[in-house]
Amino acid sequence: MVAPSAVVKQTAKTVLKPNYIKSVVCSTVFLFLAVICYLLSGLIEIMAGRTVMYIFITLFTFFLTVPLFYGLLRFFRRMQWGEIDGIISIFHYFSSKKEYLKVLKVNAVVTVRLGVIGVILMIPMFISDLLQSSFVYDLLGTAIPLWTSNLWVVSMVLFVTALIVLFFVSLRFYIVPFIFVANEDIDVLEAVRLSNVISKRTAFDFFFFMLSFIFWILLSILLIPLCFIMPYFIMSYLVHCRFAVSQYNRVVDDLNNTSAPSYSAD
Repeated sequence: MVAPSAVVKQTAKTVLKPNYIKSVVCSTVFLFLAVICYLLSGLIEIMAGRTVMYIFITLFTFFLTVPLFYGLLRFFRRMQWGEIDGIISIFHYFSSKKEYLKVLKVNAVVTVRLGVIGVILMIPMFISDLLQSSFVYDLLGTAIPLWTSNLWVVSMVLFVTALIVLFFVSLRFYIVPFIFVANEDIDVLEAVRLSNVISKRTAFDFFFFMLSFIFWILLSILLIPLCFIMPYFIMSYLVHCRFAVSQYNRVVDDLNNTSAPSYSAD
């Protein structure tokens, strides 16, 4: 088991306390970009339609928001080490083509893998929807069976089930951002592989850890409080990940298996 939530949160508060104001400013810069995206998407929907809006949000998120978030994560990770960078450092992954492409790669790898898994999980729902389609029965030259009228309930259940399963599958990748910003020389695929290995022991710990923030998450719906709460969220995540990686390394040492992959959290 990873360190208790109370220990993780207290450690996060201790790290944040001397540099809380700078942390809030950095978080506000990131949230400002998210607000810009929201406002522009609303304008684009009015001018060009919902489909174009969705394309814009996807591209904006992939090419701007995610690299900036990784930069923000890197800022807090270095703070965790005792290195206090300037606010401009959150734009680290825009500083060179190499860094930018690397952060795009890690985002693409995780997104594609989750996308493929998501499509596979949705296949039963697609089949259920197909059985309700008049197009299929027109091709077969038969009337739509009466029993298909209730299949929308089955489709809904299958859809919700797929989303739940996908959420828990996605926990396999939750340590990827931590590993990526903690070791900037690591290969992207290696970071994903290590996350899969480590999260086997800690994914459910992380899930219940997230639930312990439910009050703060609800409060963050108002957005403005999120500027002040976000540093706490991020630092708590980083502290949890450091404990998770340390636990994994202890297990590897106990097994004395030199062939098992190891990663330094320091």
